[in-house]
Amino acid sequence: MDLNSKRIKQINTVIYDNLGKITITLNDISRIQEPISNRLRDNTAGENCFFKAVSICMYRNDSEYQNIREGACRYIRENPDTFAGSFISIEQRNYLNELRRLELPMTDQEKKYNREMKTLEEYVLNMKVQEIWAEGAVIDATALLLKRRLYVHITGQDILSINQDARLSIHLLFVGQNHYMSMFEQK
Repeated sequence: MDLNSKRIKQINTVIYDNLGKITITLNDISRIQEPISNRLRDNTAGENCFFKAVSICMYRNDSEYQNIREGACRYIRENPDTFAGSFISIEQRNYLNELRRLELPMTDQEKKYNREMKTLEEYVLNMKVQEIWAEGAVIDATALLLKRRLYVHITGQDILSINQDARLSIHLLFVGQNHYMSMFEQK
């Protein structure tokens, strides 16, 4: 067994041992768009795994995850123009609520907005709650708040890079469609 195969076998074991439910296969690892020359560190999972993974990258432990979550939510609230495309306005929300209340027909776009889009305030209130999965604007806000380029390695896909202007970076591995792990470059 070559060194890379041993490393992959160890990764399979770590993920299985720490999560029990998520398995990442040899095939998944081979589809990551770069060599697996990084060290992975898992966290205690749950819906806070993104913030815990970022905390581990920043502080070598997951103890700051709540502060990172709260800071990212505050960043969104303090920089609404940065995230304007991610939310609908209060006026749009009121209009959609009125259509629904009056049981008037909605266009396909209005149905989509009514079902999927939130106002910035609704989003932040929801995202501040511990145990809510990180998605959308809060991921971008985390990178901007921490002044880090955030690389998200996703099996079988290109690497997602957020905050291109930052000099320092954080690498996360997204596995099983619902879990983030910290990645550290080997030195």
